[in-house]
Amino acid sequence: MERHIDQVLETLKQALVEMATLAEMAIGNAVHALLVRDIEMAEAVIREDDAINRLEVAIDEQCLRMLALSQPEASDLRFIAMALKINNDLERIGDQAVNLILVSRHPERVADHATSIAEDVMYLVEGQHIKHHRLPVTHESLGPTSDV
Repeated sequence: MERHIDQVLETLKQALVEMATLAEMAIGNAVHALLVRDIEMAEAVIREDDAINRLEVAIDEQCLRMLALSQPEASDLRFIAMALKINNDLERIGDQAVNLILVSRHPERVADHATSIAEDVMYLVEGQHIKHHRLPVTHESLGPTSDV
């Protein structure tokens, strides 16, 4: 028997995928617009950021409603918490696409947000934080050395 919350979580997943698709398209279109100097595409990126912003608000409201009304269990609660964080990062990626158009200087911030999303997904799947973990330093990781 499927729980009602399962249907709501599936709707939330679909909304996050839609938002990720919009954010990915925004970045791709912004880069393309800059490379080929397409003013119409650049203006479209700026206009279409409103859709990402509206979706962010809708996802936030859905998550908060689920937290308030559904009393989610551990894995569901973890998913909702990660959805809130991922939602925020995706919205910021959309903003960075607009900033690329306006300033042409923020691609490294997009990579930071993408890394943050990947870390959140790892927490969701594995149940452990990987943020702020350092890789062990080995002779191989330092690269070749010269005997001077």
